[in-house]
Amino acid sequence: MKLKKIAAAIFVLAIIMILSGCTSAVDLSDHALVGTWNWDDNQLWQYHFNADGTGARGFSDSMESFTWSTQGNGQIRINSFIILRENWSYSMDGDALTLSSNQVAGVTYIYIRDGAPPRISYALIGEWLFDDNILFELVLDADGTGRIGLPDSSSPLQWAVLDEGHLRIDVIGGYREHHSYVIDGDMLILTNREVAGLVTNYVRRGAPPRISYALVGEWLFEDNILFELVLDADGTGRIGLPDNSSPLRWVVPSDGHLRMDIAGGDRYHDNYVVDGDLLILTSREFAGVATHYVRRGAPPRLNPELFGVWLWDEDADFERVFFYDGTGQQGFSDRIETFRWSTLGDGHLRLDIDGGSRENWNYIIDGDVLTLDSRQVAGIIYSYIRN
Repeated sequence: MKLKKIAAAIFVLAIIMILSGCTSAVDLSDHALVGTWNWDDNQLWQYHFNADGTGARGFSDSMESFTWSTQGNGQIRINSFIILRENWSYSMDGDALTLSSNQVAGVTYIYIRDGAPPRISYALIGEWLFDDNILFELVLDADGTGRIGLPDSSSPLQWAVLDEGHLRIDVIGGYREHHSYVIDGDMLILTNREVAGLVTNYVRRGAPPRISYALVGEWLFEDNILFELVLDADGTGRIGLPDNSSPLRWVVPSDGHLRMDIAGGDRYHDNYVVDGDLLILTSREFAGVATHYVRRGAPPRLNPELFGVWLWDEDADFERVFFYDGTGQQGFSDRIETFRWSTLGDGHLRLDIDGGSRENWNYIIDGDVLTLDSRQVAGIIYSYIRN
């Protein structure tokens, strides 16, 4: 019985404390917090801050009453029947209110003043075409509405910029997306803030193709110089053998990223490096797939370390000779064949044998020892000594 009386006394004391906070004379009519604020993640959940220091929060059918006061340094204290002395830091940016808990690390909420116009960035307004399928569009209108999807099945949306670089998209009847966004000229890059590694690129409708002038020109496939890749300055081109090439469109979505759309439906994404007259394409979709092209008309790339005569370490009668002009010869003294040679990249030697055949080798020079490792037949390795 005695315990029940103590518990009842504590309960009454708590009620008195709350009521005493509610009945104190407070005039906050000029405070910027006064008004109704809608939760950024669900506009049906609201905060009501009244000018007399009272308030309510929650959904319309389950509001919780509270009293509130500010400390004058960006701090707000909220007392409710359920939780006493909530302490929050608050900041305001126009019609956006950010509340961050001083008691639970990482708890932050954003609220928008009820009736405020949507927060937008004029740089985002327009029609954007998905980089991987230009039929898929993202339209962001100046009134905070828009649409997303294919033209015949797009969904309406509402959008807002919650803070710098933060885009929220609410697809009507569907889902919500939060993205970090960057606008680079006519390209919009969206990085999902909820799904790690999910990045989508859009290009503004009507924008000229993004190209790199270092890529413009005619390139010959190193393994078959009849196969050509032509990239024109207007973003068009062709690929294939001269009598059977396919037209293409190309663009550089970002530094070092080449996308080619081949007429008929194929699309290729490659990382590219231009090293003088050598173009190296490394597939972004298939690991380990790299192709080398040489600019048409470029002089052969010759590594001067190869110049001279090299004798096979198993039979000195067999020699390989590399001349300064990119020609050479190889074979036994009674069976000599001539070739043209070039070094296409680090450690890659190509020999075009007179008569039509081609040899591709990885090479290493260690002092006066030349080691050739076939790029065409695994396990074929020869060593030569400089004469």
